[in-house]
Amino acid sequence: MSKAIKVTGIVVEGHGVASGRSRTSPYKGGSLIRQLPYFEKLNIPLSDYFHGTINIDISPRAMELIAWDYEARETAWTDLIPPEDFFFSHCKITSGQKASDGMIYYPSPKTKVENFYNPNIVEILAPKIDSIETGGEVTLHLTPDHCSLT
Repeated sequence: MSKAIKVTGIVVEGHGVASGRSRTSPYKGGSLIRQLPYFEKLNIPLSDYFHGTINIDISPRAMELIAWDYEARETAWTDLIPPEDFFFSHCKITSGQKASDGMIYYPSPKTKVENFYNPNIVEILAPKIDSIETGGEVTLHLTPDHCSLT
């Protein structure tokens, strides 16, 4: 990703729904573990990634995904909410001197009725990265044709 868009942000706590850490989530084990079989059928390469998201606040900037590497449309992964559209874009995440491959996880705001969508938060799927912690600074390296930053 030689001409990547670089944006720095702070790792923030998410809702804990994707990872299953939320005590109030109706999805035992997390929503992501339930979604993965649908994504795998579409050959979206997420099997090496941690089953939770890294939530990065890029305020005052905001990001919109305008193109992507993979999509999962009308994914009916639960009977508790209507089907959702998901989009994924390759990226890199840098923490200190360590760079890791990752993927933007972008549930479409148009179909994500369950949670409030915050355009200042970028959700990343990646292998477990021990150097990343809440409150820490990271840099995202985003595909320029896929992301619009304001």
